[in-house]
Amino acid sequence: RRPPHAEFLDFWTWYVLLPAHLLRDVPAAELARHEYGQRPVGNGPFRFARRVPTQEWVFEANPDFPEALGGRPYLDRVVFRVIPDATTRVTELLTGGAHFGFVPAEQYERVSAATGLRLVAEPNMTWTQIAWNTRRPPLDDVRVRRALSLAIDRRQIVEGLLHGRAEPGRWTVTPSQWQWQFDPTDPETEPRADPEQAKRLLAEAAWSDRDGDGIREDARGRPLRMTLVTYRESSTYVDLIPVIQAQLRQVGVDLRARVMEGAASWELVQGREGPGGERVRDYDGFLTWWEVGMNPDDSGLLHSRLRDEPTGITGYASARADSMMDRLAVTADRNVARPLWREYQRFMMREAPLTVLYYPKSVVAVADRLDGVEMTPSSLYASAQHWRIPPDKRRARQLGAP
Repeated sequence: RRPPHAEFLDFWTWYVLLPAHLLRDVPAAELARHEYGQRPVGNGPFRFARRVPTQEWVFEANPDFPEALGGRPYLDRVVFRVIPDATTRVTELLTGGAHFGFVPAEQYERVSAATGLRLVAEPNMTWTQIAWNTRRPPLDDVRVRRALSLAIDRRQIVEGLLHGRAEPGRWTVTPSQWQWQFDPTDPETEPRADPEQAKRLLAEAAWSDRDGDGIREDARGRPLRMTLVTYRESSTYVDLIPVIQAQLRQVGVDLRARVMEGAASWELVQGREGPGGERVRDYDGFLTWWEVGMNPDDSGLLHSRLRDEPTGITGYASARADSMMDRLAVTADRNVARPLWREYQRFMMREAPLTVLYYPKSVVAVADRLDGVEMTPSSLYASAQHWRIPPDKRRARQLGAP
């Protein structure tokens, strides 16, 4: 039985209806291997047509899509091509092989200078964060976690590495949501860097540079050294690591990097069960992304009841945080909930089991020939049934870089 939740009806907007005539009698353990995963059946404006493994998925217009919901799409078909390499994806966009696709930060300038393409940036429901292993010294000390958060210059990351296509991070609510209740006059919740305060907190926690090498040590001479894990599939995260390393070194922290394959990194941070049933996690920080959905709820990540479950990757536990999360989950009146959100967000930014770095925008390149593209924070493809290539553009010039 799931616990009560004030926004439970909205959760249903995130679930996809499954065809009972195909899946009713399939055991849950066998769903992942069922043919439905390769030949899906749906009721949207496009229907699955065919799939070429590792190459493409093809969907064709549904002629029976209700007029009340927009009717048959303009396009006859949409082809989703599988192109793992980011540089190759961008090349396909530039040469006319694709009409719509993600653009990584390091390719923004190249695509912006191209003819026949436009860049579209839309806020989404995700954020990039560092999850700290709060059971592992010295990260079990809130002063150290808070110092790390204060030492990281989010604005520098957004303006430099991300070319302004993101918002500096605060906590696990995105700016487009009503739960965003930060007080603009409160310096505690500003996404600011304060290296001097970070240094004071580390000194208060008995970390100081005892040998003059620029890295702080504890009373026994052990350096303030930790490892940040991320996955190699994200070129943005790989490029972000040296920026964070340099910022933390300014306050005396030696941050090492461990770049892994994505599935292996998640297996590492989820940990293993220890002899007493507690979760053992062999990492310090994990650079990753998280998605909030329409109704923010940190319980699945930060509630103490889940600290020994695989999803509780920070191992964080706080009776006060639990109480606030529990109350927020059942407060249906938004006028009552708003000040509770403000209190909770302020408290958690001070506790810092996570450092929310930024709220990225979904940046896609769209061919000038493709009309009707509108994105929302919850979906890049919200207007797909209205996408069209007008007749006068169907045999137009090729896209190309200058």
